[in-house]
Amino acid sequence: MSSVYLSVIIPAYNEERNLSSTVKEVAAYLLKQDYSCELIIVDDGSRDNTLKIAEACRDIFKDLKIISYPMNRGKGFAVNKGIFEAQGDYILFMDADNSTSILEFEKFKPFLNTE
Repeated sequence: MSSVYLSVIIPAYNEERNLSSTVKEVAAYLLKQDYSCELIIVDDGSRDNTLKIAEACRDIFKDLKIISYPMNRGKGFAVNKGIFEAQGDYILFMDADNSTSILEFEKFKPFLNTE
């Protein structure tokens, strides 16, 4: 069993406008939890300042991992890269534009097998 309960993966391609606010909301949520967690941002070959913003987010959340590669490979590839690096017993991925808030995880948690 892993020492990390939840890994949150955020695939990002040209998300300089959205990434910082999403990370702030996710970090605020995760820091209030009584379980261990990590946040993984996967920069999918962005051509804007997504990677630079992701790096600046290290100040917001200490357990932040950043994966980056130079060529855009698509969302599925980015999610897969994040899953491969994740250490959590449970893995959640969410969009960088925060279209579904991390707060929705509360509704999902009762359905996890925690035996």
